[in-house]
Amino acid sequence: MVPEQTYAEREGEAGALIRDPDDVPVVAVALSIDHLGIWTFNAKDFSTLKLLARTRILGTGEVKAVLAER
Repeated sequence: MVPEQTYAEREGEAGALIRDPDDVPVVAVALSIDHLGIWTFNAKDFSTLKLLARTRILGTGEVKAVLAER
């Protein structure tokens, strides 16, 4: 769990990048920390061009590949 103070400043920006308000904290965290991407089962909600320009969206197969590389 990431403390809210880590990503609170990025929530407004995140809200402009994602359609579902429930996903805003996830995007805000991704904008706030070093990461390899956002892992989701619902890639459709994370498919806005603005968001894709800022972060990588990963399906389960891609996460497995990333983990295998490490």
